[in-house]
Amino acid sequence: MSQLDVRPCRGCNWCAKHGQCIQRDDMDSLYPRLAASDGLVVAAPVFFYGLPAQLKAVIDRAQMFWNRKYRLRLPVRQPPRARGRGVLLSVGATTGRQLFTGTVLTVKYFFDALDVDYGGDLLLRGIDARGEVKEDSQAMEQAAGLGKNLVAGFSGAGRENKVEMENE
Repeated sequence: MSQLDVRPCRGCNWCAKHGQCIQRDDMDSLYPRLAASDGLVVAAPVFFYGLPAQLKAVIDRAQMFWNRKYRLRLPVRQPPRARGRGVLLSVGATTGRQLFTGTVLTVKYFFDALDVDYGGDLLLRGIDARGEVKEDSQAMEQAAGLGKNLVAGFSGAGRENKVEMENE
């Protein structure tokens, strides 16, 4: 994500009328890949009880998909087909009860705009250092199980349309 040039949504509503974004940047390569994906994994830390700015910009620009789906009644998934599935992996340094509330809601609505079912999450509190989660064998087992559940039953098994959206 940090390598991509994705400008924030301008709120101009061009996509509400035309079904596509007027801005030209690295989202141009992400839009078709998101629309064609069978599965999505959003993996991001929590910053101030929300998603990092780079990922949030991508999600905000997915407003184009929401407008295609709900305002223009156009297909979101290309080619049109069954809904996809997605999961969320997130960590946060603090242990607050509401730590993941904003992140989960944002990702659920992002997935909805893409016709992707929310297939679950792994949310880990008290993780602050890069690589720290690898030391937690229970968390690693949960992550592996979540991944197995995500890919189980894909009709397009073996196909790969990977979108690198990892936050550093």
